Amino acid sequence: MATFAIAGTMTLAACSSGPGYDNQLGDAAFAGSHGDAHNSANSSIEGSRALKFAWSRPIGAPVASGLAIAPEGLIYTTARTKAGCNVFAFQIESGRKKFCNKISPASFASRPISDAANNIYVGDDGAVLSFADYGPARWRTELTGSPVGSQFTPDGHLLVVTQLGEISVLNRYNGTRFVPSLKLAGDLNYSKTPDVPEMSPTVGLDSCISGGKWCLTSTVPAIDLPTGRVIVTFWRPNTPEASVVSLKYTSGDKPGLKQEWSVPVLSKGTAVSPVISPDGKTVYVADNSGKLRALDAATGSTKWSHDLGFIPQYGLSLQDGLIVPGGSEGHLVAIRDAGKSAEVAWERKDVELRGAPVLAAGGTGYIVARDGDTGLALVTFDVTSGKTVDHDALPGATGTTLATSIGPDKQVVVVTIIGELFTFAP
Repeated sequence: MATFAIAGTMTLAACSSGPGYDNQLGDAAFAGSHGDAHNSANSSIEGSRALKFAWSRPIGAPVASGLAIAPEGLIYTTARTKAGCNVFAFQIESGRKKFCNKISPASFASRPISDAANNIYVGDDGAVLSFADYGPARWRTELTGSPVGSQFTPDGHLLVVTQLGEISVLNRYNGTRFVPSLKLAGDLNYSKTPDVPEMSPTVGLDSCISGGKWCLTSTVPAIDLPTGRVIVTFWRPNTPEASVVSLKYTSGDKPGLKQEWSVPVLSKGTAVSPVISPDGKTVYVADNSGKLRALDAATGSTKWSHDLGFIPQYGLSLQDGLIVPGGSEGHLVAIRDAGKSAEVAWERKDVELRGAPVLAAGGTGYIVARDGDTGLALVTFDVTSGKTVDHDALPGATGTTLATSIGPDKQVVVVTIIGELFTFAP
């Protein structure tokens, strides 16, 4: 596969958060679609309980992935445009477009991610691209399939996963492979598996948003930076259930990526990215049958499972042992991890989900919910009790949102599936 640099190498700032690893995402603003490396959708920024609507703007096409907010406040997203740009950068203070670029249509399924120097990494048709924060392309690397999610490794490289289950670790300066790519599907034999479609770079992308079976991997990987454990989901062709897969990434003189365990526990697939607990010992996953599970991170064994009563979507938020799922159906609920079992800490059946929850420091949470017959509103709630502390309408919004992010100055940004950004500020 070809790799080529498009622009000059730039010096990147490292965001060191502890001995022995480089935390490019940090734990404040949402530089990745689920916040931090654990996918916990939990920010260290003190959350505001008195937000006001700041601005909104149409993107110009439907959105199927998510948002990334760079450290300096640029909002990155992709859209399924029929012509023109499909990768966008907007200024969080005003909504003004800083730049947009046109790449392949496959970018609609890719969740963008930003590093500590505000560079963006996003999927293309059978490749991953990096752009500088002022718009020019830095490099492009070809892959097997089209990227759906990325994270940064403990040594600051880009780990990218395609919808065909290929996992690659790339140098974020120039896009070169740091270790050989790992293909979870292996080399499929089409003569022995006639139901498997020809694996083109874009096959299955349309089903990634719902976790359909031909999107073999539809979620963002989670990485435990201190240990190098990588958690991904994968639906092997012609198997009844999708799997949770644990990989071990090692850096240093002999870098490598190898599988540790795989457990087929995701009934009907999943569109919810896995989450790792703060201590790295537990993995939380949810599937399209409505089950939420806690797995032992070392072995993959199930600690407990809980029937949510609805199909979770868009992500899980985790704070102080409480798990809050998102979705386009169901209601706001917090599940407590009690060790060997799950307990309902509280639930709000009057708050109908229409998006992904995010949690901020100070025990403040945000979720978009149904407002009236067809409208939407951002609900600010107390994480401990579930009580509403603020309620702000999304002017003119309908349908559902699919991503919620926290900005560097306590802003909350959401994007609707039909393609409109809404920003709220203290």
